[in-house]
Amino acid sequence: MAYSGFSAANYLEQPYNSDLDFGTGDFCVMGWLKQAPNSADEFVFSRSYWTGSALSGSLFQAYVNTAGYLVFIASDDAAATYDAITSSSVVDDATYKLITVARRGAFFELWINDTKAATDVAVNNANTSLSNASAIFRLGVRNNSTLLPATNASLALWRISATAPSADQIAHIYRTELPLFQASAQCTIAGSSTA
Repeated sequence: MAYSGFSAANYLEQPYNSDLDFGTGDFCVMGWLKQAPNSADEFVFSRSYWTGSALSGSLFQAYVNTAGYLVFIASDDAAATYDAITSSSVVDDATYKLITVARRGAFFELWINDTKAATDVAVNNANTSLSNASAIFRLGVRNNSTLLPATNASLALWRISATAPSADQIAHIYRTELPLFQASAQCTIAGSSTA
């Protein structure tokens, strides 16, 4: 299923989880996004710490800007400086797309479906640890005073990993999961288990 109807009071949140403290290592955030045109920035996900008056520590987050492009930002200093990568094509055409943002070694990557959607950005400003022992993870809003919810989005099958999948792995995931998002898809779990 997909989640939608995001607002300042309706979003998914995970409290601090040390498994998301990636330090300076590789990681990826991946999931399916259906985004309709929007008149304000709309946040897909955000991992950060908001003190109630300011951001604190490291963060990473992604949003669809008003022009329809996907933007990923990573910072090790509460967004005083940051590295950003922007898709080369719009994502706000109201069709499901597999979104993958990753850190691989000294570069950030952004993929749409099975295609790299931006020129890799060198890890420069966010070059120290992205761990933050106070950070929470939110899907559908950002963790800030202005939440900028993904009111025009549907989100499905989001996952995070302390690895950066290869191009072949991203393509395989895309091909395997794409049938789930076709009209009249009939997908069931095989076997007799109710787990």
